[in-house]
Amino acid sequence: MVSVNTLINKLEPFLGKKDVIVYNQDTTDIIDGILSNHQKYSSEYDKIYRYFIEDDNTDQTAYNVWCFLKDNFSYVIEPEKMQILRSPAAILGSNRNGIDCKGYATFAAGIMSAWKRNAGKKFDVVYRFASYDAFDKTPQHVFVVIKEDGNEYWIDPVLDEYDQKKQPYFYKDKKINDMALIALSGVRKIGDLSMDQYGNYIDSSTGLVVDQSGALPTTVSAPSTGFNWSSIFSNLLQAAPSLIKATQPTPTYAYGTPVTTVKPTTSSTGISTNTLLLVAAAGLGVYFFTRKKRR
Repeated sequence: MVSVNTLINKLEPFLGKKDVIVYNQDTTDIIDGILSNHQKYSSEYDKIYRYFIEDDNTDQTAYNVWCFLKDNFSYVIEPEKMQILRSPAAILGSNRNGIDCKGYATFAAGIMSAWKRNAGKKFDVVYRFASYDAFDKTPQHVFVVIKEDGNEYWIDPVLDEYDQKKQPYFYKDKKINDMALIALSGVRKIGDLSMDQYGNYIDSSTGLVVDQSGALPTTVSAPSTGFNWSSIFSNLLQAAPSLIKATQPTPTYAYGTPVTTVKPTTSSTGISTNTLLLVAAAGLGVYFFTRKKRR
């Protein structure tokens, strides 16, 4: 079995800092705090979960986690007004003083979730908040349950045996929804489209970039249509050479071979319609631009 010191050396050091999340916390605050704490330190458990895996077997790995906690940490009930949520390093550093059921559950769920997340395992990790009072549904205890193929493996080091199923009168399960990490080059699903890391909408069926000037699915917001005359005028000037070039005759090709000299099929007299439209557009841009400046 791996030692406490080996794991501590793999983690960010515990600095002894304590943060008060909520004063006069109630059960809901504690449940929310446990779930938030789980997500906050998930990357730390990614560094140490491999030490507990055995034969790629879920039951055996859960047993190893239970044994590690049972053998290295005494159970200490925290006073009602001093409920502490710890990082994995802080839990490991508490092996002399002991931890309560929240510490047991946090560590067990952290290890099992890290394995599931990194190895793509199919089991579920659940925090089970339980009441053993027949007349009060308020949870007084928390432990971890692993659900796989219709089986449940209970990790509760407060009890004397692994997978000991001491049934509560009432309980509520909070499932941990860990998702596998996605590479930066992956895409994010948005309705019938996806979005790549550059912000381009991708047609999921063709893999092609969608022209955002056209109609978009109702689940996707179209680009802003607000007018920025300064930007329009600047873009118009930059595009002028291309627009003028587009008014010139297009070379023809014979079986793929460029023709070296090409004469226009019709002679041009005076200023072309395209050129007049370009000048008019530029004048309109200058008008609105200078008008805006005078304001």
